[in-house]
Amino acid sequence: MDDVRILDAWSAGRRRPEARRLLLLAAACPGTPAETLAGLTAGRSNLLLLRDRRDTLGSRLEGETTCSACDARLEVAVDLSELLGDADASADDDAADDGDSRAAADGELRSGDCVVCFRLPTVRDLQTAAAGADPESAARVLLRSCVVSFDRAGELRPAEDLPTELLHALDTELGRRDPHADLRLSASCPGCEHTFELVLDPVSLYWDELEARARRLLLDVHRLADRYGWSERECLGIDPLRRAGYLELIG
Repeated sequence: MDDVRILDAWSAGRRRPEARRLLLLAAACPGTPAETLAGLTAGRSNLLLLRDRRDTLGSRLEGETTCSACDARLEVAVDLSELLGDADASADDDAADDGDSRAAADGELRSGDCVVCFRLPTVRDLQTAAAGADPESAARVLLRSCVVSFDRAGELRPAEDLPTELLHALDTELGRRDPHADLRLSASCPGCEHTFELVLDPVSLYWDELEARARRLLLDVHRLADRYGWSERECLGIDPLRRAGYLELIG
């Protein structure tokens, strides 16, 4: 993602927080129709965002967390190339796939007299669920949006009638079929030796980093425009090394 697209995605994402995943994907995959990106599965979109983060900001990801057992502050470092692994090779094909061209149902669950046909959650589903009042209600909206049909004793029922145990089973099956939708890392505390999992949310992660980058770019543009009278596009169009040179001259 170049500097122009970073600022465009940042300004649009500030206005529409619920659409940040789609906006970041559009900036990462220029020329790909929005409908195609909205139809990608959650896991595919995560892989594309992580790959673009690696290509834009580097492979090494560093951060801090807190041990869930002793509350010690821990530094965490991840190599995104290792995390992506073989899945990175299919990222371009994934971006070219139209999610709406998939079969109406990706799988089926049976329990007693209940039959649930389901599909994998898409970027469009995630965006709709993000409007939920709280994470729990958003999760329920997301799961039910994946139900293509629910048959109980030969009668079609609405997804809202799914028993709790079937909702849990559906959640498990969706995770099995789209493993990159829920990314988790194993962490260990050197102090108390407690081992725990960290949830890796590519959207929040990438957004926070791009926001910091965008604010630095705005400052650079302000200094160059103030000194040389260049427009924003002219400032951002300069090779980054030459731009840094001009900023050094300004002091």
